[in-house]
Amino acid sequence: MSSKKQAELVTIALQMAAEAGLRVWSITTDGTAVNISTFRELGYDFTTSFDSMVTKFKHPTENYYVYVILDPCHMLKLARNALGSLKSFVDEDDNLIQWNFFQSLDKMQESEGFTLGNRLSKQHIQFQKHKMNVRLAAQTLSSSVADAIEFLNVSMKLNQFQNSDASKDTWEEILRSTTSYLLGLKTNTDVKQPLSKHPRKTFVIGFVASIKSTVEMANEMFTSTINPFKYLLTYKYSQDHIELLFSCIRARGGWNNNPNCLQFKYAMRKMLLRNAITASKNANCQSFPGVASHSIIPFFHTRKHKAPLNNLVETDANTTGKVYSAPQGNTPEEIMMLEHLNTTTTSEFLANVLFLHWTFYCIQTCSRA
Repeated sequence: MSSKKQAELVTIALQMAAEAGLRVWSITTDGTAVNISTFRELGYDFTTSFDSMVTKFKHPTENYYVYVILDPCHMLKLARNALGSLKSFVDEDDNLIQWNFFQSLDKMQESEGFTLGNRLSKQHIQFQKHKMNVRLAAQTLSSSVADAIEFLNVSMKLNQFQNSDASKDTWEEILRSTTSYLLGLKTNTDVKQPLSKHPRKTFVIGFVASIKSTVEMANEMFTSTINPFKYLLTYKYSQDHIELLFSCIRARGGWNNNPNCLQFKYAMRKMLLRNAITASKNANCQSFPGVASHSIIPFFHTRKHKAPLNNLVETDANTTGKVYSAPQGNTPEEIMMLEHLNTTTTSEFLANVLFLHWTFYCIQTCSRA
């Protein structure tokens, strides 16, 4: 479908929503070329400057603006794909952001058998077959992975993690400084080119545009003279809602991922008769917590060990090591940890991981006392 045709459909949809008494604040989409061209047709202006970028357009029949959001989850996947493809970025201070740091962290965690409090795995590194999975992209570019890389660089001073300071999470800064950071990213080539002008620019422009739309929309919502908003839930902008809906529709067709009009009609009718929408566990995004009970506050339960861990026993007064027994009934994870504890010598990496887990266990135990 061409961008002009899509722009016409968007205009008709906005007009119908206004006739029904609905106020449309924003339109969320992914970063495909046809979608970006569609917004240009509507008055959107993409530039490489935060101040000159126009992220809204006039409603066709009402006296207010409609903001544009390029789905942050989709932009996160594009950022991961760009880093995995180009192998390295350079920020505005000429610090390197290298994909090799993620690969080295995965290799070290796999060889040691423990992780530094993150979910990085081979599936995250070899993501080519799972490019559409938001969870893998978010876990790869997460603060926990950044903290692990920083720990291996600063505390353990490993050579393969030197100069990894630029990989530290910068999203804690205010939104405006984040846009400056994104617009300052460059390619790590002989002639450095801003990523905002590179063929892989979509994630940079998308994040900056979404941030500007969010800031301007929030200011308008909070300062409105009629029914002003008290807070803003930015997750409501995302495409996860329609992604989960599509996942449920596809699940109704079994092996058929492309239902026809009649199958779509019956799938929607069957879903409307249910109390809640439950997406497949293999969907591209995670389902909402507490959706089955429609509860705002989720309720959790703790699962006790099937068998308590045995106390450590010294086998001989002259031996320097301590032997831990692993009785039947322990989980495989507990048995593996006990086997690691049986060894008299451990690596510095493993010692730090065990210290982390032991500290967390002591805190949890003391809090229950």
